[in-house]
Amino acid sequence: MVKLTEDRIYYKVIQEYSGITHSCRTHSFLNYDLLQKICLKYSVDEWTEPKIQYSKLFVFSNFEAAEKFAHMYSCTAIYSCYVKNPSRLKVMMPLCCLDLYNVKQMWKLYKQKKKFSHLNSVSQPPAGTVVCDAVKLIKKVWVWNR
Repeated sequence: MVKLTEDRIYYKVIQEYSGITHSCRTHSFLNYDLLQKICLKYSVDEWTEPKIQYSKLFVFSNFEAAEKFAHMYSCTAIYSCYVKNPSRLKVMMPLCCLDLYNVKQMWKLYKQKKKFSHLNSVSQPPAGTVVCDAVKLIKKVWVWNR
């Protein structure tokens, strides 16, 4: 059963390049080959889902956490959003260490409720991080002021 959250607002931190809206961290940290396979483009009022089976999208449960993350990584904007099937993620693998095999294995093991720390180093996600099955951007609520 899909749990929609159109009664609750979440926040998606993104990078905007040449009018295209990408997830902030995937766009800035991954090698080109992996980027082409997993990087998503987001649009207002459209549901965006991950490309990789079993994987999730990352959002923040509150604006303050999203803004802190955006400042830390020089992201260009924050959008309010709705999500499908939100849940907490206790640990994650740092993006700088990922390859496609580990990405797929991590989410497969996550779905099976198994540990995945043997794949690579793990760390705690940023405060306020929520994972979900889909994201629907509502409107831009913050812009990086350089």
